[in-house]
Amino acid sequence: MAVDDPRTESISIGRIFERAFAVVGNNPRVVVGSAFLLSALPGLGLDATKTGLQTAFPDQGGAILAVGGLFNFVQSVILNALATGCIVHATIVDSEGARASFTASLGVSVRRLLPVIVVSILVGLVSLVGLLVIIIPGIMVAVMWAVALPVAVEERRGIFGALGRAADLTRGARWRIFGLFLVVMLAILMVSSLVGVASAALLGLSSFNAFVFSPIALIVGALWGTLITVMIATTQAALYIELRDWKDGPVDERLSDIFA
Repeated sequence: MAVDDPRTESISIGRIFERAFAVVGNNPRVVVGSAFLLSALPGLGLDATKTGLQTAFPDQGGAILAVGGLFNFVQSVILNALATGCIVHATIVDSEGARASFTASLGVSVRRLLPVIVVSILVGLVSLVGLLVIIIPGIMVAVMWAVALPVAVEERRGIFGALGRAADLTRGARWRIFGLFLVVMLAILMVSSLVGVASAALLGLSSFNAFVFSPIALIVGALWGTLITVMIATTQAALYIELRDWKDGPVDERLSDIFA
């Protein structure tokens, strides 16, 4: 049975992280494989190509950076959307006690690719404008639409329907969502710092530039990109499930109401 007054209870940040970690443990091939194959690996290939061109044509470094930046943006938007769709679907399937397959998750992601891309761009642009103007509005928008991407993947509501549904789901829990954002951001910053220090120490590189332009940096970047994609996508999906269950009731209870 759905919760009559959702404001009498609250979401659990601990349960969100528990669900996010669980889906990685239960479906590592789908979750980690999606992030690596669809997002990090293509980025690695593009970065390697860009580095090779800069070495071969040093006089054209500016043009190569500009073109490479454009290709980076396009591939990151499209392929990150694909990877996010796969991971979101896998997380939702896992929450229902089933095992997701890469093929099924990719199929769902491809079918929902356009709305996911548009929603991703809209949320990013509006949040960025808000941050540039007064900072607070950008944070508010990011929190309000925190689960817009999972909604776009899971629910057939259209682009603006997904944004409206996300705003409804997050209403009443936005301070906790903001706290969740802070925890995730701090975790990313801490792990990023540790990865950078450990890489430089293990390689014995004397300068930052020596590391940035080394082949090892490309591999580390790809692995780090995989981890970031997994962390963000699983947390978003787990937050969506938590909010959906909080507002609408768990899936089994909703089915009981339908067939009662």
